[in-house]
Amino acid sequence: MSAPPLPLAPPGGAPSASGATADRSGALRWGLPAALLAAEYLALSILVDLPLDGPYMPVVRTLRLAVPVALGAAVGGVLLARGSRSAEPGPAAPLPAWRPGPALAVQVAAFAAAAALTRRILAEGAPPLTGGALAAWLAILVAVVLLAVRTAAPLAWVARRVVTRWRTPLLALAAGLLAWRGALEAERLWGVLSEGTLRGAAALLRLGAAPVTVELEERLIGVGGFDVEISEVCSGVDGLGLVLVFQAVWIATSRDRVRLPRALVLLPLGAAAALAANVLRIAALVLLGASGREALALGGFHSRAGWVLFTAVALGSVALAERAAWLRRAPAPRPDATAAAASVAAPGVPAAAAAYVAPLLGAIATALVTGAWSEGALDRAYGARILVAGIALLLVRRSLSPPVLSWSWPPVLLAGAVAVPWIAFGAGDGAGLADAVARLGPAERAAWIATRVAGSCLVVPLAEELAFRGFLLPWLVSPDFERVPPRAWTWTAVALSSLGFGLLHGGWILGTAAGVAFAIARLVRGRLGDAVLAHALCNAAIAAAVMLSGRWGLWS
Repeated sequence: MSAPPLPLAPPGGAPSASGATADRSGALRWGLPAALLAAEYLALSILVDLPLDGPYMPVVRTLRLAVPVALGAAVGGVLLARGSRSAEPGPAAPLPAWRPGPALAVQVAAFAAAAALTRRILAEGAPPLTGGALAAWLAILVAVVLLAVRTAAPLAWVARRVVTRWRTPLLALAAGLLAWRGALEAERLWGVLSEGTLRGAAALLRLGAAPVTVELEERLIGVGGFDVEISEVCSGVDGLGLVLVFQAVWIATSRDRVRLPRALVLLPLGAAAALAANVLRIAALVLLGASGREALALGGFHSRAGWVLFTAVALGSVALAERAAWLRRAPAPRPDATAAAASVAAPGVPAAAAAYVAPLLGAIATALVTGAWSEGALDRAYGARILVAGIALLLVRRSLSPPVLSWSWPPVLLAGAVAVPWIAFGAGDGAGLADAVARLGPAERAAWIATRVAGSCLVVPLAEELAFRGFLLPWLVSPDFERVPPRAWTWTAVALSSLGFGLLHGGWILGTAAGVAFAIARLVRGRLGDAVLAHALCNAAIAAAVMLSGRWGLWS
């Protein structure tokens, strides 16, 4: 005998006496698959770690990127949903009654099969990984994810929802990609934060009377002969970037319900919570290893658990902030039912935003894939990201207010103000890229350089300016961003949009300063085309420095 279905109000339906019960049931309905997948992800991470070498490393690198981005997109979707009353126009399809039992049983069985196969092909001492085994493993993992989703709603309903309301998933994916970039940039802070973090972890371990050794220069910490080196990649400092990005997303989408600038206090508090969580994570890692569980400590725990932990910190800080009276803005009075209905229908993130971010999102997603399949510093398929961004621009052009380019001195001067310090201080280690380019054949080398110059000077400025100065800057001024006066701005709008731009680029400090300069270029005459022009001229100057002086690090 099956249990009766749980009653749920359809999304966007009118409030009723059972609204609170429906909200709780809805949270359980969608929270169950999320919690299930998070637990299973941690279990697989503890069971084995992905290989670090072998013929199938491109697939492994793709997975290493896909999982954090998917986690970030899921959290971004939750924050967008919490901060926005509706991100899509029009009524939603009715949500079927919830019967999780059968799908849940099948999903758990599928995960057990996935865990057994994972242990068989990836555990220490397993035979070399084959293409067939890898394909079977990926297929069963996809099945596990789909079955988890099925515990919440029929897959056909979910597919229709994604297809008809594609803008919200796209914006959530954009948040996930930005969080991933923020995490990468935060890793650069490990050199600055390592001493304090390791000292904090050592002090915590000493509370248990453990004999702790710390070598700050080598970034080593250990207990009872078990010593680990905490490198940038597995330092956990990337959680700092995750928390800051997610909190910024929530503040931006909820600014009609929170007090600004008071809500900005979440950023330093969230950063402090992320650093404290990192101290706890390192202490737990050392204790696990010292207790004889070295494989667990050095396997999935040190990295995968960190992503889940810091995602929990981000969501937890937001949940606490939503309950803080000091941060909440008093609700506006609703004189009649018509005004209330209009308020419910008003989108926090307008559907038109998807058209502005689609070209940049396509370029970033393509770069993730092609970068994972590239060897060394050179992405030989760089042209693919430019092609995808160009196709996206063509597809969404009718939904955009196209920027008008016209000559004026402010964009030129601002381009120089960005290019000079970028060329002087922004170069990374370009030796690997220079060697890789030199090894290309003459025709391929010329084609790659031409594509890189054209992409960075033409397509990239247009895609990035549409996203950051075309959408994000005016949207942070007012949710109805397409009706914002072209020269309207606020300090918060310029700061957050520029910080987002900075996180997208190597060296977030210079990137954020560039974002401020391009915002000024737009605001001087109220023309998005001026920001595009300043950006294009800046990138052209950087390309010239690469070509004339061999500063390949400017492109690394």
